[in-house]
Amino acid sequence: RYYWPDLYGKNNCVFDSGYDEWMEGSQKDWYLFDNEVGCCGMWYPARDDCPEVASPTTPLQVDYKPDASQQFYYPHLSESNCRFGRNYPMWMMLSPKHYLYTTPEQCCEVWYSAAGSDCPMAEDDGVQEGLYWVVDEAFYPNFKGDGCAQGDS
Repeated sequence: RYYWPDLYGKNNCVFDSGYDEWMEGSQKDWYLFDNEVGCCGMWYPARDDCPEVASPTTPLQVDYKPDASQQFYYPHLSESNCRFGRNYPMWMMLSPKHYLYTTPEQCCEVWYSAAGSDCPMAEDDGVQEGLYWVVDEAFYPNFKGDGCAQGDS
């Protein structure tokens, strides 16, 4: 268990083992801390309530690898609306907590709140338009070098 910045869930440092896999390995010094002072000092120095340890992170706040046969609500970027199905780009699968939702309300609230009752749009036809489930690696910031790195840690 470590203190780590929950960048997209609580937007605060938390203490548990639910951190993203890419925070390990060469990125560990930037994301995983043995004490709250290190995490809060690096990521949230202006917050008076850091760390937030009252409640644990939930699986939907942490990246996970979705089942290729399961359908989700996802932001259909060219249509500017949420859609239900499996026909989303592979890069959305690589960070599912940011793009794949189990309810239309979750997707519409995050991505297209102005669409109102027009969100979500009709379901996709279920036919995937590409090889979306073939890559197990992700790109992440390489803080010890220039640009991005690729891999699973």
